[in-house]
Amino acid sequence: MALLTCPDCQREVSDKAVACPQCGHPFRAVPGQTARRPMHTKAASAAAKAVAFLMIVAGMLMAMAGVASTVGVVMMVAGFVGFIAARFSD
Repeated sequence: MALLTCPDCQREVSDKAVACPQCGHPFRAVPGQTARRPMHTKAASAAAKAVAFLMIVAGMLMAMAGVASTVGVVMMVAGFVGFIAARFSD
């Protein structure tokens, strides 16, 4: 078994692989099957976590200040759900 270097992520991959297991870069076509790429990257996941965290903080501040407290609570809950979703998508 020979190892090839993936041109996208530079990881060593078996010459028998259809696609890179790290990034999904296709190496050879299999009839009736297409190689798929991951839908997100670590940077996108980190950005989603950051946005969700900011929503939580902004919602908490709005709820504590009494300014649109219902909107603040909704924002806080949406931020929490978004943060958990981004955390488990890794």
